[in-house]
Amino acid sequence: MNTRLRFDKLKDRFEVERRTRGSVLSAPAAFGETGVKRRIKNVLKFKKPGIGVTVVTVVLCLAAATACAANPEISEAPSLYGNYKFEKQLYINLLSSFLALEGFEEYYTFSEHELTITDMDGDKTVIPVEYERSDFSEKEFSSGFMLGFGAPDITQYDKRYMYDLNGYGSGFPRYRLYFMDDEIWLAKMTQVPKSDSDLMFWSIYKISRFDGELPGSLGNPAGTFTPDSYTLSRSLDGVDTFISLQGDFDSGYENDACYNVTADDVKEAGYSVFKYDTSCASFLLYENSVYPLGEWFGGLGVTSMAIRDSDNDGLNELYYTYSWGSGIHRSHAAYFDPAVKRSIVFDYTRMNEDMVFIPKGDALLLYDAGINDMESSTWFEMKTGEYIGEIGFEDGNIVLKTSS
Repeated sequence: MNTRLRFDKLKDRFEVERRTRGSVLSAPAAFGETGVKRRIKNVLKFKKPGIGVTVVTVVLCLAAATACAANPEISEAPSLYGNYKFEKQLYINLLSSFLALEGFEEYYTFSEHELTITDMDGDKTVIPVEYERSDFSEKEFSSGFMLGFGAPDITQYDKRYMYDLNGYGSGFPRYRLYFMDDEIWLAKMTQVPKSDSDLMFWSIYKISRFDGELPGSLGNPAGTFTPDSYTLSRSLDGVDTFISLQGDFDSGYENDACYNVTADDVKEAGYSVFKYDTSCASFLLYENSVYPLGEWFGGLGVTSMAIRDSDNDGLNELYYTYSWGSGIHRSHAAYFDPAVKRSIVFDYTRMNEDMVFIPKGDALLLYDAGINDMESSTWFEMKTGEYIGEIGFEDGNIVLKTSS
């Protein structure tokens, strides 16, 4: 095959690329080999090229480099590094009850390897990230919304691309940055059971550049921390026995499966905790009697559990956190006292967050927390956030001693 014919075939192949995928010269230069290089390599390695093809290849590569250098804001991650602030909530998942109400403040700092989220009190959460740029179609975007409900209309935007930030490695939540013309959206991703997509949108915030001073860190001088984790897992152990003892219970949902979510140390203390997967209704089975564990409608029901003999009466209390509330998310901490066989709820409410109990040595600590990896309401992992307080015993009473 002569040089002229090889040149024509190469040109035709690039013309096909241009028509089907857009201009070959506009492929991104960041995060890996450019589309131009990859395509040229794949074409030329079929057979050793002649000198004419080599010249064409060099010219095309130089043109691609020039195009990318002229438009760094869409091809280089460093251009997006810096501080941003929350502007507006664009989407909330049907399973979430957190609403960013008037007065909500949150700040986001993007650096080479980290996303730092700062709340209005100055407390920070640091998430390791890696930036991976890609384009996406309207169909790909819409597939991430549960039942297709509430998806923002993106047809009005001409230029659309995204960065997958890969938060917490293979865990959840993950974050994505969407660029819609001159708007920037921060999306929190999670897994939703029985969905058509591996990743679903949990929330989408519109954010904007922020040049002001970030809120200072209160109660954490270092400004960052390594989060602990708490995992709620399930089994079918004892479910039939529990249901027979519970009697007539209607959660209001069809096919609301019940699971045993008891932690190992809690089981050893003689407690069994059961939870319904759809409604999140949560119950305790103790000495052949069933007791409700908090409210659950609109929330996650029981989110964590731990045991401790705080009053030194020889009986381990069952400490647990739970959340509920449709529209306004509320989390509470409580304990079941086996001496009187009833639950006592501490006088503390965490709005718009979940909470978990974390044992550390002889102490039982309470933190706010967020979903990190979720298969269902009966099988998820949470990462701790701000320290709230710890369990104590004062004046003959079990108390929650908060930091504020």
